[in-house]
Amino acid sequence: MKKTILYSVLAFVLFFSTSAIQNDNNECDVRTLKNETLKSLKPDYLYDSSKTTRFLYTNSEQVIEIEAPLFKDEKYRFIFNIAGLPKDIEVKFFDKKKGSKNRKQLYSLTKEEGKNIYIFEPEVSKKIYLNYIIPRTTQQNLAGCMISVIGYHLTTE
Repeated sequence: MKKTILYSVLAFVLFFSTSAIQNDNNECDVRTLKNETLKSLKPDYLYDSSKTTRFLYTNSEQVIEIEAPLFKDEKYRFIFNIAGLPKDIEVKFFDKKKGSKNRKQLYSLTKEEGKNIYIFEPEVSKKIYLNYIIPRTTQQNLAGCMISVIGYHLTTE
């Protein structure tokens, strides 16, 4: 009986201490960040899609590449909310995937003091490759998230 109570208490303590650690490391309220980001679509753009990317900072630099296919002859707006990041990252847009010949950088997100929402409207609608460059850090258990939203311009003729 004593062993059962002891094991139950140990499991209880382990469960809640693990939950507390996870909550401290990930202060990303996705719903709130996404709602703030969606405001930047209005009035000219309609919601197309969104993506929440979670980052775990390590002691080496990381590059995450995401492909964003866009319909030809449509006008798009990319919106990023970086409020969920404890440490800045770089975001670069390219016309071709990593390792391709004649790859051109289309845009680079430049951090501005006190600003969390950034907008990019590509000139041409075709596949675009986003690169998230996560810097190295010596801090343990550092994590964060970034919300990206894509909107398209509603054209009426």
